[in-house]
Amino acid sequence: PVLEFGVAAGKSVTQTLPLINNSRNSWNIRVSVEGKSFNGPQTIQVPAGGRAEYPLTFSPEWVSDVQGKLTMTIMKGDGDVDERMYELKGTGKEPIAEDKVILDCQARRPVKHVFEVPNTTNERLNFHVESDLPNISGSSNISVGPRGRGKYALTIYPNVSGIMNGSIAFVAPSGRFVWYAVELRVTAPVAETKLEISATIRKAAEVEIAVSNPLTQMMTFDVELEGEGLYGEPFLKVEPGEQRNYKFIFAPLVAGESQGAIRFFNPELGEFWYRLKLSALRPEPIVLPTIQCPIGRKTTSKITIENPVETDIELTVLSSDAMRFGIVEKRPVVKANGTATFEIWHSSTSVGERIDGEITLSSQLIGDWTYIVSGIGSTPEAMPTTVIHAPINTHLTRLIKFVNPFSRPVSVEVSMKSESKKHLSSIRIFSKKTKYVIAGNKSIQIPICFMPKAMEEYRATLILSRDEQLSWRFPIIGTSLAPVSTGLIEIKCQARKVVEKIVPLNLDSIEFEDQSKPENFRLEVSSGVDPKNAKDLWKNELIDRCITAELVEDKLVYPNKKLLLKVVFEPLRTIHAPVNFLVYKKSGGCWKFNINLVATEPEIDDAITITGKLGVSKSVAFGLKNMLEGAAKFEAFFSVDSPPEYTVRPHKGILEPEGKEPTRFVISYKPTEYGKVRAGKLIIRTNIMQWTYKIKGVNQRYMKPVVETAPLKGYLEAGREPSKKLLTRKPKKTDYLSANRKAVRSNKTYVSTREKRKAPTVSK
Repeated sequence: PVLEFGVAAGKSVTQTLPLINNSRNSWNIRVSVEGKSFNGPQTIQVPAGGRAEYPLTFSPEWVSDVQGKLTMTIMKGDGDVDERMYELKGTGKEPIAEDKVILDCQARRPVKHVFEVPNTTNERLNFHVESDLPNISGSSNISVGPRGRGKYALTIYPNVSGIMNGSIAFVAPSGRFVWYAVELRVTAPVAETKLEISATIRKAAEVEIAVSNPLTQMMTFDVELEGEGLYGEPFLKVEPGEQRNYKFIFAPLVAGESQGAIRFFNPELGEFWYRLKLSALRPEPIVLPTIQCPIGRKTTSKITIENPVETDIELTVLSSDAMRFGIVEKRPVVKANGTATFEIWHSSTSVGERIDGEITLSSQLIGDWTYIVSGIGSTPEAMPTTVIHAPINTHLTRLIKFVNPFSRPVSVEVSMKSESKKHLSSIRIFSKKTKYVIAGNKSIQIPICFMPKAMEEYRATLILSRDEQLSWRFPIIGTSLAPVSTGLIEIKCQARKVVEKIVPLNLDSIEFEDQSKPENFRLEVSSGVDPKNAKDLWKNELIDRCITAELVEDKLVYPNKKLLLKVVFEPLRTIHAPVNFLVYKKSGGCWKFNINLVATEPEIDDAITITGKLGVSKSVAFGLKNMLEGAAKFEAFFSVDSPPEYTVRPHKGILEPEGKEPTRFVISYKPTEYGKVRAGKLIIRTNIMQWTYKIKGVNQRYMKPVVETAPLKGYLEAGREPSKKLLTRKPKKTDYLSANRKAVRSNKTYVSTREKRKAPTVSK
């Protein structure tokens, strides 16, 4: 048997050999150990019926491979002698560290440590000292007596803070060495000085620090800034023997005081730093010009806010007088790295009196904006004009709202005035009540009835008077509408094509004020979408983009009653929508024509083929950009006649414009059965544009398996030559249908000839 040992040089390892005595006599054993670095006891005794363990130790002085032999001579007490021999193999490995020394110190301050240097030989050794630690000093040699331990003092001068690992080795002339692992835990040096820096939030303060290079070569300093709102270059280069200023910026976003630091690192010149006291000051309130506000109305003043951060910010509004000052926007938001303009409104309650207030817009991320606002009330001006459209010879009622701007009740008298009695007969107050008492800051609604009798424009003014000095005037314009044309006008073309059409417009019921002069007309195009319906507002953009309309002639001369409308229809996606074309006569009157716009499916942009395996999903991907300016929301889907085996992702998202990474689409195909090729149609659509792709799914080609006949295979495996009869033998055909039919009639189960060898016959 072989016993193997392995241990680092200068260390020892011991193996125990079990000795079991099952006899009735005790054993006396003499032991002989041969081989350098092996040792153990020369004798050992094992009691009768007992056991003992022999310890064998391997202690290599240095890296080496040692051979040896262990001989045990066992005297069993009855005159019988037995001998056992073992082959010994020992490996002395590279020495491990005597210890790991951890030193806590401060940068730019020396630290001393004493290392013990052992000498395991029988002669004096002169050790040479080697180390990879930076900035150290100490003797280059140390002499240690035989079997002694020397003391070696090392001074370390760390330049920079941090954790550094290294080693120190003591090497003898023979090449033998002992060594220590060293870990330096270096804290930052004492700060050069303390700098106090202050800046108003969202504004920058520039700071300069002088850095010198006393050496004869260019030095590069790594720079580290600690603290919110500090920005600067990550390094500084200084020419030999020169001084250079390092510039950095303090640009806080949130008011308050905080601590910071700026650190300079260089392997040769070390580390130095400055402690910073950072003060972020609240900005002075912004004083806005005084707002002149007529009583009963809200007057606005615009402000602009800049967002310097990478995320959108939502602002919280706080007003010192919410009844008189506020923000028009209900949810003010400023986009990332952008600016936004908001409107501050003011509502006055007294003529000539100045009212002061304060409005603050707050963000948890970048602080507050405070505005000092003021307003002076003036006599009421004309209110916004109310426009009423009504078909000729019909009546239409509209409510006009008036809000009492005072905090106390007010009594008003209501009347209607017009420069024309004809107009006054068509625009009337639809109530017999002429006096109202309105509670403070409350409102009333006054019904107005418009009854046009001719194709012209009607004008009147609703007046609410408190007294001779204070009154509110509401201008009213009534426009007569001709009966809507019942004829269906349709303009149709394929998406991404252009069609131009001239449409005649018959202006029924037109009246010429002066038959010797022409009448002027103007055209308006409307999608008919309610501005309050946010979900359908995209249709306005679509119609504005795909249609251009103008009057061929904008004048008519009596007795001509027909205008020609030129329409250019250029859709970029499918559309089926009615559009209102309104023709206004300058002297009054409006004609409404409904034209149906139809854009059919565009041509296929591309065809994509996907080869799939039954039951396994296979995918292909492609990128797409928005051809129009800017990014656009999209939806991606398969047409209703496409097979369910096709899917696309993402279903919704943002289509990036030119100059940015294209939006990535992934199409997956998972066939569920073999058969003919199944095609689908993928549609990617924005509010304006549409892309169409034909997707063709192909199944993998089926490969018929090749089956080897069992008898022939058995012959070949056995190494025998099959007979000619076996090669030409045809399998016997069995009519299983007839056999099963007979089995049913006889109530028996048919078993094939091959299975009869294994299965018993089944009877009734």
